[in-house]
Amino acid sequence: MSDGKSGPFYVLAVCAIAALTACERPANEAVPAAVESQPVETAADLPTLLERARGALATGQATQATNFARQGLTLDSTHAELNNLLATALAIQGQNGDAIEAAQRALRHHPDFALAHLNLGGIYFRLQQFENTETHLLLAVELDSNQPSLHRRLADLYRTTQRPEKAVESIRRASELLPQEAAFAYLLGVSLEQAGAVAQAVEAYQRATELDPSMVEAWERIRVVGDQIDTELVATASASLEKFQDLDPQIAAQFGQLRRAILSSPEDPANHYHLGAFLLTQSLWEPALNKLQRTTHLQPDDARLFNHIGGLLTRSEQLDDALPFYLQAADIDPKDATPLLNAGSLFAMQGKAEQALPLYKRALERAPENPQVHYYYGITLHSAGMPEEARRILEAGLELAGDSQITEMIQKSLNTIPGDG
Repeated sequence: MSDGKSGPFYVLAVCAIAALTACERPANEAVPAAVESQPVETAADLPTLLERARGALATGQATQATNFARQGLTLDSTHAELNNLLATALAIQGQNGDAIEAAQRALRHHPDFALAHLNLGGIYFRLQQFENTETHLLLAVELDSNQPSLHRRLADLYRTTQRPEKAVESIRRASELLPQEAAFAYLLGVSLEQAGAVAQAVEAYQRATELDPSMVEAWERIRVVGDQIDTELVATASASLEKFQDLDPQIAAQFGQLRRAILSSPEDPANHYHLGAFLLTQSLWEPALNKLQRTTHLQPDDARLFNHIGGLLTRSEQLDDALPFYLQAADIDPKDATPLLNAGSLFAMQGKAEQALPLYKRALERAPENPQVHYYYGITLHSAGMPEEARRILEAGLELAGDSQITEMIQKSLNTIPGDG
């Protein structure tokens, strides 16, 4: 029987980027669009059921997550993470009593499992049982003091129970662990304002807007309390708010929901991703790029994420901004040709063959058996005035293509090269 414990994790879907820290999803948090779930085979083993429970929770399917977790627990009733995932899924559905029981079961078998204490703290907080909340959050911090979410949750509790000085202390600790997080700067401002330190609060709000220009919550507080400190800053806040206040009411409601998700769980890269992708659809380029960059800062080793964000920016015609994401993806995964192919295509579509060719060459070195790479490299060589080299590359690709769709494309390109039959 395994010990069933694991550290905090983030699961990123390749194209949806629907990652969520499954042990800490609040009940009112925005969730990504659900995807069709797969039926559970009767012979599914424990690791499979664990992955399915994680995936269902990450895509907002709390009922499915509950089913997967319960089936896994029939194989190992003591499994810490499965019990904790079950607690999260049940809490989302409003079944707080059963959720508490599941988290407590995890702790009976694994009393040092900090995430179960965090989960219980969150459930008790929503039930306004603040003494129990504090007990479990302090235990979680004692067990794992390097998780910023634990200190943030404590700060939330201390502000709610009118202990702003302790809230300031806790949120500052969270900021030390995640120093570039705008939400922490904003929450520091709220805590300082509650403590009566208005000037320091405004400084914290200003820091939040520097880290995240879409942080309307901070701009609003500057506009409300900043007159006492800096009238010019208040004017800046009002001007910064205008672009967001001009949104269509339905779009504004969606924007507000996405912003609240970040404040609810700023450590989760998925929340920043969802807001960044949304802002792209509204042509708010600077705040969109800020959020997408924040996503990758929180998930710095995921090459597929960098490549995906490059694709988002490319489709939004933000080509200069897309390029660094492709190049970083290529650096993170030195075996993957895809980001180099995409980076080369950025230059090719702008007629910059000289910049595209070295990238295509590197892509071919990584994927010499991929006819698609041969195709794009070959047509760019042709457009750059190197027909013989283009023919050589395209013919090699044609041999690899077989009966695939790319075969016709390669043949058509070969037919355009003078001297080729």
